[in-house]
Amino acid sequence: MTREFIENKIATDDRWLEKGILAIFKYQTEHEKKIVGTCEWNGVGFNGADGSFMTSIGLYLHKAHYRYNKPIGTILSSKQKYVARKRMMKYSGQLLKIAEQKKQADVMDQFYAEQLVEAKKADQWLQDQFNSGKVKFSTPELQANYERQLRGEI
Repeated sequence: MTREFIENKIATDDRWLEKGILAIFKYQTEHEKKIVGTCEWNGVGFNGADGSFMTSIGLYLHKAHYRYNKPIGTILSSKQKYVARKRMMKYSGQLLKIAEQKKQADVMDQFYAEQLVEAKKADQWLQDQFNSGKVKFSTPELQANYERQLRGEI
């Protein structure tokens, strides 16, 4: 994915436009959302020139989608879309970073999900071995601790 790809999608696809606005809106601070503008120079979210308009659009989209279940891509008027499209082009770099972070998080989630499956398989194997009497612990304390763990006491 590139900035040019994102810019093309924002220019031609209403869903991409509205999702992009919501993605940038997420990075506005709670204070900025309350004042419907930009007052913190933190390198994320809408800039000072766009702060009021784009934050108000973000609030409108958020409310329409999450409170009233309107589908993304169908919320903004044609006039709102026209202005928002022009302004959103400058945020393609932020959107690219957000997409890359999401992709990295998805990869990590998949890795940890696979590790969890493997750990559960190993636990089940050990429990089966213990229940069949094939596993002997070196001390009674280790066996007692394992039995407490199986019962969920540890």
